[in-house]
Amino acid sequence: MRSRSLIFPLVLAAVLTGVVFLVQGRIDLNLADEGFLWEGVILTAHGKVPLRDFYSYDPGRYLWAAAWSKLLGEGILALRLSTAIFQAAGLLCGLLAARRVLPRAWQLTLGGILLVVWMEPRHKLFEPALAMAAVYVAVLLIESPTPRRHLLAGVMVGFAGVMGKNHGGYLLLAYAILIAWLHLRRIAPAEPARLARLSRLSCDTGLWIGGIVLGALPLLAMMACVPGFFSAYADSVLFFVHQGRTNFPLPVPWPWLGWPGSYAGLGWAAVLHKLALGAGFLLLPLTVAVALSFLAVTTRETVHRRALLLAGGTVGAFYLHHAFSRSDAFHLCQSIHPVLLALLGLPAALEAARPDLRRIAAAVLALLLVFLSLFAAVPQAPLYLALTAQGAGDHFVPFRVTGDALRVRQRTANILGELQAKIGSQVPAGEPVLAIPQLPGLYPILGRESPVSDFYPIWPAQGEKDETMLREIREKGVRWVIYSNYTENERPDLQFPSTHPRVWSYLQASFERVDDPLLPRRIWLLRRKEGDF
Repeated sequence: MRSRSLIFPLVLAAVLTGVVFLVQGRIDLNLADEGFLWEGVILTAHGKVPLRDFYSYDPGRYLWAAAWSKLLGEGILALRLSTAIFQAAGLLCGLLAARRVLPRAWQLTLGGILLVVWMEPRHKLFEPALAMAAVYVAVLLIESPTPRRHLLAGVMVGFAGVMGKNHGGYLLLAYAILIAWLHLRRIAPAEPARLARLSRLSCDTGLWIGGIVLGALPLLAMMACVPGFFSAYADSVLFFVHQGRTNFPLPVPWPWLGWPGSYAGLGWAAVLHKLALGAGFLLLPLTVAVALSFLAVTTRETVHRRALLLAGGTVGAFYLHHAFSRSDAFHLCQSIHPVLLALLGLPAALEAARPDLRRIAAAVLALLLVFLSLFAAVPQAPLYLALTAQGAGDHFVPFRVTGDALRVRQRTANILGELQAKIGSQVPAGEPVLAIPQLPGLYPILGRESPVSDFYPIWPAQGEKDETMLREIREKGVRWVIYSNYTENERPDLQFPSTHPRVWSYLQASFERVDDPLLPRRIWLLRRKEGDF
């Protein structure tokens, strides 16, 4: 009976992610962030170690995708398929949590569509998948805080840490709060005496901590067995400490900011997108505040119908950091799933209220979620971008990328076609080509391994990083450089000449720009001057 109860959510998760992949898996190509993941996965598949041998995210996602590459290949579609498989697993967890309040098949199907619509961008599908898995495990813990489920919660924390240290930190804090609340509010199974209750708390906490170690075993094993990885991991933590931030922050697009001037001259679709995006960021802290307020009034008798709201709100409280670290549509999409699940659980949490009040709340929430999904999430989808493209440069055309048939923007196809022709005809096979700072996707497309360990150098160089890149360029004998000047409208301190002044000075002194009228003005092809090294 238990296995049968998994069949429909499992099939639904597979169908929804499969349809999304089939419909838009071949549309568009992100040379920056997606290219960063792609090159890192290829390097990992070839024996390089993330963080130690190249600048990267935490190793989990690379190990996952690199393992799948042995079966699927190293092309961009193989990478997207491997992340889609992880997406399906995360969506399954979201559906298993949501069916507490969406018991009918049609209800769960609508809930699944809501969740999958917000799973963007595709190279960041690990984030919402982990968040939904975290909510499901939190629901299980709240519903029945047994020793086994405390252990499971710990495994979830450890596994999340393997995928990303921020995820591990979020869940460490979220589950610590839930475990303390379950015992202090005596939601956990009652014990006859205070000493026995303290003993139970100690036992459950010990199992939770043991689970963390168990879930983090791949990371701990790398620290113990892979030479140089421990120090590289520590450096990756200190890097963000020195930066004083974990991302490049943007102003929060609150819906009332600049009203009505900032909306002047925009079409209705752009206005609705801007309003929906701002409303989405406003919804995050409001939902978390409402959900956490229920912690104070929930009892053992009401905990089951409020489990989804409490789990989504507690986990979502810490994913606020991820959302607001860079307040754009993509980070909203990566962080909103705990809040979406909490909102789905809100009407059930109001079960003691009047039936008409619950129905009104459910109707208002449904309308709000439809509005946000249509005008904040859907516009990020590659299919939507392809269908609404305007202008010759934005029109999508067929283009083959490492053997995979894609549809990319006309301007992207022009750039890639010209660079492939130029590099292919003038640079011998195997000779390194440097692509900086925002074009890491060129390495697998051109079939060239990055000559530098930091192949996405968008952060200001700290300490010896600038000098290290310069040394690597010299040691590898780099004669060709592709430079993208797409940050010219951003702050001057975030442009490559400012973030890596020593490398930039070397390029200016030792390289010359190759005149190529087929390349846009922001893409420079540089060739080392004769005799310079």
